Amino acid sequence: MKRIIAWVLFSMLLLTAGLGVAGAATIPVKGSQHVQDGAGMFPKAQNPSLEKAASQAPMYPFYILTVRSFDGEKGADLARRIYKDWELQADDILVLISKGERRIEVHFNNADLQQRLDALPSDYAGSGYEGRSMLDQMIGKHFTPPAKKDDYVKGLLALIEAMNALPPVQPAAVEAGATAEEPAASPPPQAAVEETAPEAVTDSVADIVATDSAPSYDSRFDWGPWLWKGVAAGALLIIVLVLVIRALIYLWQLLRKKLGLKTAEKLTIELLRTRERFVLLADLYTAPPARRLTGEIMTELEMLLPEVSRAMAEITEVRLSYMVWPGKGQRTLAPAERQIKELVKQTKQIVSRIDELAGWDRNNPKIILELAQQAEQLKRRATSVATSGTHSLGHMLTDLDQLLREIEQVRLRQMSDLFDAKEALAPVQRRIELYGGLLKRLPELEAWMTKGPDKVANLHGRIADVMAKNGLKPGEIDPEGAVKQAQTQVERYKTVLLAGDLIAAAELKEKAESGLNGAWQDLRNQVRLKKKLEPAVRQFAERLQALEGKLQRLQGELVLLQKEYDISVWSSLPQECTQLRMSGVELANRFAIVKRQTAEQYFQQADAELTRLQALYEDVEPRTRQALSVYSGAVQRMETLRKDMAQGWSRYQRMASKASRGLPLQAYTAEALNRLSDTIEMQKGTLNKLTNQQPYQPQRIGQEVQQFLRNIEAYESHVTRMIREKEQAEQRMRRIHSSYNSSYSRVRSRSRRSLFSTRYKSSMDHVNKLMAMGLYADAMSRMAEAERSVQELRSIYEEEAREEQRQREMAREQEGAARSSSSSYSSSGSSGGDSFSNDKSGSSGGDNF
Repeated sequence: MKRIIAWVLFSMLLLTAGLGVAGAATIPVKGSQHVQDGAGMFPKAQNPSLEKAASQAPMYPFYILTVRSFDGEKGADLARRIYKDWELQADDILVLISKGERRIEVHFNNADLQQRLDALPSDYAGSGYEGRSMLDQMIGKHFTPPAKKDDYVKGLLALIEAMNALPPVQPAAVEAGATAEEPAASPPPQAAVEETAPEAVTDSVADIVATDSAPSYDSRFDWGPWLWKGVAAGALLIIVLVLVIRALIYLWQLLRKKLGLKTAEKLTIELLRTRERFVLLADLYTAPPARRLTGEIMTELEMLLPEVSRAMAEITEVRLSYMVWPGKGQRTLAPAERQIKELVKQTKQIVSRIDELAGWDRNNPKIILELAQQAEQLKRRATSVATSGTHSLGHMLTDLDQLLREIEQVRLRQMSDLFDAKEALAPVQRRIELYGGLLKRLPELEAWMTKGPDKVANLHGRIADVMAKNGLKPGEIDPEGAVKQAQTQVERYKTVLLAGDLIAAAELKEKAESGLNGAWQDLRNQVRLKKKLEPAVRQFAERLQALEGKLQRLQGELVLLQKEYDISVWSSLPQECTQLRMSGVELANRFAIVKRQTAEQYFQQADAELTRLQALYEDVEPRTRQALSVYSGAVQRMETLRKDMAQGWSRYQRMASKASRGLPLQAYTAEALNRLSDTIEMQKGTLNKLTNQQPYQPQRIGQEVQQFLRNIEAYESHVTRMIREKEQAEQRMRRIHSSYNSSYSRVRSRSRRSLFSTRYKSSMDHVNKLMAMGLYADAMSRMAEAERSVQELRSIYEEEAREEQRQREMAREQEGAARSSSSSYSSSGSSGGDSFSNDKSGSSGGDNF
């Protein structure tokens, strides 16, 4: 056990070490985008603008990455690693922003850019950044202020714009100046800035405010430098898991072994105790059957004890191994466990059999004694009744004596034999219970000797009255015959009861009562069926008569259909009519049988046959109605087609009237409309011929009517469109002409007015011609030229109005100048000068935020 605990502790130590190796910082994979918002700090709506500014910068493209944390690594070191891992070029600038540390890192590898930064004034970002590098001041001036207000995108856009707007360094400035960290003559090969604000500044240059609920960016583990650590951690984890699993397996096997030994010990003790108890029981019974039974059970007990001992020895000899897997040939617990389970099962079966035998030994004397007492008591009661009454009860007393002899035989047998006395005496028990019940019912049986004949006579009278009242006679049932049979049984009952045969008397009583109840119930059913059938037969006769009328009408309609309509309408109807007529004949013949059965009072047969006839009628009647609907449907279909045709023709005439009044139908543009009108009139003639000539063809007429209505709809659509276009064109013409008259009257230059007037009239003449030809869409297009002429004319008027206004203002100024003094005139003319500064060394674009 100590070795196992030591293995578990050692495994947990290895697991902890492996997990420590696995925790390493990761570098995001460089994607196709210049902006990777892994910390979710930028609004999604602003991502496109930031991506465009970073990727399309004129000089220095920016790569922007946001992370949740630097994971304990210095920001500058992480920025250098990312810059190298992403293989950025000399003109590329990396911006790394941490949401957790609230810090920004900018990294690049460009000597020319460093020189441009170093050429900026030392107080570029103000007094709060004195002594800081120029890159710090660039970040502090452009990015930090918007970032403090949660506007990171604005700060980054300002930083991108400012760094791409840095002016080139003049040679003299390069020789004379130096950067904040190294001389300009030897600029550093790589610039990496970690910005840290002094105590005087409220927040550091890299301080930013994190946004809430930002999604994580898509990244995967960099397997390059950490591959061997991952492999080692995985191997250690596998070893630990194997050791822990093996330790658990060993503990489980040890527990199984102890449980197996304990079960075998308990089983041995139980078998020994059971054998001792059973030996005492077996010695009490010496009969051969009992000896055979107890011998078999004892043999099984003796065989089980050695088997349990062998199973215990096998479990004891099993040696559990600390190896990962058991070696070849090593014994296991599974066979011994299976053997123990089987032995437990066999032991339970033997114990159950012995308990059953012990129960027989314990209960048999009690059962025999109780049953003998019941028989003696019943015999005394029967003797007392036979002595004091008119019943001899000889059959019962003789049978009771025989039952007592059988009980005594069983008692003698159980003294040397082991068996189930209760099962052996079950018939005797049932016989005693039967005689006991009959003795209790003896007063009832004696009273029925008088009640039975009275009940027969009473029921005979009631049956006769009911049959006379309802006009019934013996036929399908004979209740009076059943009453006579019951009367015979009642008379025999009295004889048997006086002879003392209570069993036969009870059976006769039950038969007589059952016969009387059956006769009365049959009579009631017959009366009920008669009352049910009489209205049902009348109702079915009426329905059958109505069906015959429908079949006759169907035959007449079939003749009309064949005469007035095409065969496609009634092709399947003749065969259906034949089948319906045959079904009608069958219904009539079978209904005649039902009426005969009803008259002869065979109501049950009549009711069953009427039910079948109603099912047949429910099949025939709907088919008849459906067949009758063929002719009415055809007539209704023709009426509907004629109505649709009349309504369509009326619509066409109304639309043709509108077209003749408002459209130039003689123009060549109306040829399509005229052709459509000719087609409609030709279709009207065809339809008139089809709807007035028999046999009618509803299918063809329906197709022609549909095409007729489609053409009318097309005609209506065409006419409506042309009228609408005409009205729109006329309204536009009136509006243009009104605008032209208004502008023409205001323009003062006759030459210019004449020019535009000529162009306008030329356009409108062309429009009028198109309108007369019905080309309203072309006329609308042509009106655009007239509108341009009107607009140009209006522009001339507005230009003349502005010129007049300017001349009036100049006149007012000259009038005021004449009244002013010469000195004031001289003073007002000397103002002016250049208000723009020529100093452009880095300050452009920095003051917009």
